[in-house]
Amino acid sequence: MDIPALLDVLHTADRLKDTTRHAYTSGGRRESVAEHTFRTALTACFMKDEFPEADIDKVIKMCLLHDLGEAFTGDIPAFEKTPADTETEKRMLFNWLDTLPAPYHSELYDLYTEMAARQTPEAKLFKALDGLEAVIQHNEADLSTWAENEYALNLTYAEDRCSFSPYLSKLRERLKIESIQKINSGHRTKRPPMKVVALCGSMRFFEEMQEIAYELETKRGYCAITPVGGTCMPPDKEALAKAHYRRIDLADAVYIVNIGGYIGESVQEELRYAKQHNKEIIFHEA
Repeated sequence: MDIPALLDVLHTADRLKDTTRHAYTSGGRRESVAEHTFRTALTACFMKDEFPEADIDKVIKMCLLHDLGEAFTGDIPAFEKTPADTETEKRMLFNWLDTLPAPYHSELYDLYTEMAARQTPEAKLFKALDGLEAVIQHNEADLSTWAENEYALNLTYAEDRCSFSPYLSKLRERLKIESIQKINSGHRTKRPPMKVVALCGSMRFFEEMQEIAYELETKRGYCAITPVGGTCMPPDKEALAKAHYRRIDLADAVYIVNIGGYIGESVQEELRYAKQHNKEIIFHEA
């Protein structure tokens, strides 16, 4: 790329340093888009060992470039952004891409198209990291900077993006626990603490447990921690069991999913463990 064209790209990217996002930093100021993209890319750098099938260099490039369109439109919080806003950002970004010399125009056009489709391992990973970084930033910010809807949103945001990867699902669950701890220990004490419940049940009821967790969170105000598993994951019973006992340690109560009265041997062990550690016991079917 010749020098004038290169400088034009860099001057455009400079706008992201002053384009603020909805989130705040731990120091109390608004986070910039440039800061968000930097740490998203940094996260990808340290995940090469977890995703050997992915081209991490491409993931890093996606992370660095994904919000470049906001240099033209500014940032709109995810819970306010409309399809029309997304289309406007895409149109302005692609108009700018048309000004780039070869081969950068076609390369970036293909990259943005791949990112939007979210079908490749690289695009899926980038999109998950984009959402996870936002959750991390909220957990680091003072609770007084959170909007009312973010008390619930920070517990679920980007879960769907992480579902393709056991590793990312575990990371998302850890961030959820951190969010709960922040909410329960925060300065805005008028809000009652959330009860954290660990769901325990046979993996034959895995799909049912996801539905029950949804009901507990949306209708009863609980924070439900569910087992990680299902047909999409390779079996690793020992590791999964250890992780689930850790969930019980973190929970205020265990919620026994005893559909049809069935309680398997492993769930009986979890029940005994919960009683030994003075956890409240709640049965799905009395």
